[in-house]
Amino acid sequence: MAGFSFPSGHTMIGGVFHGLLIYIIWTTVENRTWRWVLSGFLTLVVLLVGLSRIYLKVHYATDVAAGYII
Repeated sequence: MAGFSFPSGHTMIGGVFHGLLIYIIWTTVENRTWRWVLSGFLTLVVLLVGLSRIYLKVHYATDVAAGYII
């Protein structure tokens, strides 16, 4: 491995993709309970993607934080 990349692309793309899914859920799902459950689950997935990058030691925490911010 040549080095760590900044920012984490996996975190950035995961946040954008799952964020889009959350937006679609909020605009199409009429049942409040399902809207909150699905959005909470997808938010958890976004957080776990970032944590997995740190756990697997392929990114520093600052790389993941920058991916979330971008």
